[in-house]
Amino acid sequence: MILVCLGGLYSDCRGDEIEFGELLTDGLWATESTVDQNSSLSPNELTDVVQEHITDQSDSARSETVGVDKFTIESSSANIASTRSDRNRDATGFSISGWGTTGFTWNPLNPENGLNRPVLFNDQANEFTLDQAYGVLEWESANWNVETRIDFLLGNDARFIAVPGLEKHHDGSNKWSSESHELQIAIPQAYVLIKNNGGLPVELKLGHFLAPESYESFSSLSNVFYSRSYAFNFATPFTYSGILAKVAFWDRIEAYAGVTTGWDNWHAGRGRWSTLLGLKRASLDRSRSYSVFASFGSDATNVIYQGGHDSDRRLSIRASIEQRIGSYWNYAFNAIYGEQDESVVRVDIPQYTIGFDKANWYGLSQYLIWTPTQWSTAGVRMEWFRDADQSRIAVPVEFVPFGPAFTGGNYFAISGVISQWINSSIRIRSELRWDISDFKGNGNVPSGNPEIRAFGDRHSVDQWLLSGDVTIRF
Repeated sequence: MILVCLGGLYSDCRGDEIEFGELLTDGLWATESTVDQNSSLSPNELTDVVQEHITDQSDSARSETVGVDKFTIESSSANIASTRSDRNRDATGFSISGWGTTGFTWNPLNPENGLNRPVLFNDQANEFTLDQAYGVLEWESANWNVETRIDFLLGNDARFIAVPGLEKHHDGSNKWSSESHELQIAIPQAYVLIKNNGGLPVELKLGHFLAPESYESFSSLSNVFYSRSYAFNFATPFTYSGILAKVAFWDRIEAYAGVTTGWDNWHAGRGRWSTLLGLKRASLDRSRSYSVFASFGSDATNVIYQGGHDSDRRLSIRASIEQRIGSYWNYAFNAIYGEQDESVVRVDIPQYTIGFDKANWYGLSQYLIWTPTQWSTAGVRMEWFRDADQSRIAVPVEFVPFGPAFTGGNYFAISGVISQWINSSIRIRSELRWDISDFKGNGNVPSGNPEIRAFGDRHSVDQWLLSGDVTIRF
């Protein structure tokens, strides 16, 4: 039996299995058939599999820096992953730190489904949310270069970072949290870090940890912006599980190499082993840095076999340049490309068959950050993201000879943010964001609806969001 997860609100369905008919900004599609790949289907069976569900879209869900919001030469995700809490460390080597963030996002479209999708994290429209109640427990050995870290999360954001095999069952259903509540729990990180500080500095990380190549951060404390970019939400992993080595050369170059269980996954399952390689280089005066990361190997596709995702080759590449401009300005440019085999479902009507093709996605994003004081930050983010085969955000299904179920796939967004630390523990932040997309339904496919759009519960080509949040650090 094959269960085809057609698309989703997060990459490779982020381990979630949601019923067929929950499309685009509401969630995932799933179809169930008793045939194997490329096997023959009668016209009636084809209709049962795909035809009647194209317009059925019900509500569903996808899935410390020291100092302040200062935009540094390192990515913010690297900051949270490496942040230490020495000020709270006791004589036994233990330390506890954390933060809490609550926010509100006003959507003037007032969507009927109550969602700002495909914008994630602050995806709840016109209601207050507890985004993150985040705790960090660390221990450092006094005699050995060994550290351990466990992060605990309670909040709405836990929905997106929970992974199969840990917070979720292997079929994607929740193990620790209720399916009916937005407020959930997760463990974003749990790892052991072994260091060699003599000679060539080497770090070996084993366990579950945030992805080092992500330019933005899962942490509400580390991010300059309240919302996240499309590239962060759909084109890069949030976490890895496995082994990651980092080697520093001449204090300006860092090389990364690791073996993981793939994107956002606790266990390898079905041979999903991936390789992660990366390189960061800073200029002599530290005013400029370059980085490139590549992840490749077997990872989950949009096809589910009896409760488990099928796996096939996936490649993801991210490159970035960061430049400090004077004393107060920082600029960053990011480019990303990804592809995966067997991720687009092709329904051949004349031949009565179902097959699978490769999908790809790519995008560009720019950041300009102004930090006039250590307490104040303002910034602008501009992004273009191309979901070429609808595999990351929408529904990757194509009907031969009528074309894809949805056309377009270009998403543009511009965001402006202002944040201010009231004191060393309390930050307030506000953000204005505008999104527009050429995504729309294809009226030529069976039961296709040409009126479907990307925003406003599938009714609008663009969307304005005005958001604000408060973060308290301890």
